[in-house]
Amino acid sequence: RTQQQRMAAQQREACVGARGAEALRDALAASDDPVSTVAAFAAANALNPDYAGEGSDAVLKLLDLHKVPRRQTHLAVLEQLRAALVAAVPTMPVDKLNELLEQSFPYLQFEELRAVPLAVLAAHPGIPECYLRKIAEHNDIYQACPLQVRQQIWLVEPMLLHDEFIAIVQPLLQNGDQESNEWFPEHHVPPSKRRETGPVQALLRLVGRNAAAYQQVASLTREQFSACKCLPLCTLRSDLLMALHDVGAADLCGRDPCHSFAWCLDACVRERTVDLRRARELLQHLSAAPLAALPDLAMIAANPYAVSTLLACVLDRLVAVVESEAIPKDDELLCAVTQLLQFALGVHEQFAAPRPAARPSKDVLQVFYPIVAGKIVDDQVRAQDPSAAPEPLDANLKTLLVAHPLCLKVTLYYSVSRARAKDPAGVQQLLGLVSGVDLLLQGEPAFVQSLASAAFFAPPPRDAELCAAACAAVARQRHSAAVHTQLARWLAAGAHVRLAFTDLVRLVTALTADNTSEPPPGVRVAYENLLARSGGRITETAVPSLFAYLAPKQPHTPDAAAAVAPPERAS
Repeated sequence: RTQQQRMAAQQREACVGARGAEALRDALAASDDPVSTVAAFAAANALNPDYAGEGSDAVLKLLDLHKVPRRQTHLAVLEQLRAALVAAVPTMPVDKLNELLEQSFPYLQFEELRAVPLAVLAAHPGIPECYLRKIAEHNDIYQACPLQVRQQIWLVEPMLLHDEFIAIVQPLLQNGDQESNEWFPEHHVPPSKRRETGPVQALLRLVGRNAAAYQQVASLTREQFSACKCLPLCTLRSDLLMALHDVGAADLCGRDPCHSFAWCLDACVRERTVDLRRARELLQHLSAAPLAALPDLAMIAANPYAVSTLLACVLDRLVAVVESEAIPKDDELLCAVTQLLQFALGVHEQFAAPRPAARPSKDVLQVFYPIVAGKIVDDQVRAQDPSAAPEPLDANLKTLLVAHPLCLKVTLYYSVSRARAKDPAGVQQLLGLVSGVDLLLQGEPAFVQSLASAAFFAPPPRDAELCAAACAAVARQRHSAAVHTQLARWLAAGAHVRLAFTDLVRLVTALTADNTSEPPPGVRVAYENLLARSGGRITETAVPSLFAYLAPKQPHTPDAAAAVAPPERAS
């Protein structure tokens, strides 16, 4: 075949799909002999002998004699040619890929031909932007593209990645992470095991080994957390980075300034303790980090699993200080962990104005910690003499709880530890103190859930006073949307199975006693899940307050007669 023939064949538009139907319709509209027009159209668009090779006409006639439909013949030829072309694409140079992409892209919407342009797109290291934007306009084609193509599309159309990201994390935002809200979990799950399922693996597949995609996902996680303050997103930020570390993606981890900090903190969470060497290393990473990385570092430190580990270490060090009769401010490990915990609890301030991790204040080290140490001594004495009443708490403690979030968090954590020790007097004393700062407790759903778990799931014999104190704490916090939503999710996720029927009724009644207001959407969904999963244990007769709480609320309207003012009397 001559060069002119090849050029003419390339310039001739193939009558495929709608183009072929339109060409045939125009030919029939301009013809007086439809039969001959159709025959001429079929002959013009049949297999080209120049491509099919010598003897193809004879083979086609033989197949016609055997009554093999011409469509079946064409599809068989198409399948073989398509397979051969797709197999050759990975070895083509970029200039050939550009040429083939230009020729095959118009047929991307045809399923029979789509494999060819998709193979070219997958093999192309830098797809021209015009093609990426055209693909983004058609969702079915976008969904059919391989991951490496979609990763290039996200660079020009980042909202498509945003949509995929939201679809992955939406269940986490709606249902929360029940395990991370337990300060004293019954079964410790290693972080590497926790990362094997859930949204972490979905995001890991989305990122692959693409550095740009990882940066985009990390940025989306940061933006989403800044908008909704959902702490499980902090866990997601840390777990995604460590999941990449687990699969050996050193090229991605090495570019993230948070990698070394996250790696060291992950080891602390795995071992459920922080030693002095690792505490120094963590503080060194924070001091050397650029300001732009501090919000991400704060998110990783604010991971609820990490915060729980830091709180446990603070309490362990205070007990060690008491036993050694030392001074809290002189304990280097206690000061270092306090600085880390303070940095983690200030995650929202880091988003507003990033600044290096500050040293703990004198109020914390020289006033608050000695008060807690004195409380630990008092509780140890009462453990030897259960009839002894708790010593009065220091008058400065309440002021410290309001002024320092760290003081509040440590006090709440110690309260749950006393509940686990079955010390109702100590728990009631601490709850009586924090009840004066109920407004601060509205952001502490983990405390209320952990307290309820410690009271109701304690080994027998169970303490009735402790359960009553937990119910009272639940009742005081039912107006907090965050606390109420988390407790309802906790019950629906499986706690209702472990609770005795009377305890389940007490807790649900405590949460829904005020049923005059409309429940938040998350609370309603959680209670509907609880009713569906309870197996008929929760009925309107047993818990009337729940059904009144979920019932549609009629908007308050004044009485019609009272709404119309009487006419004034004539003087």
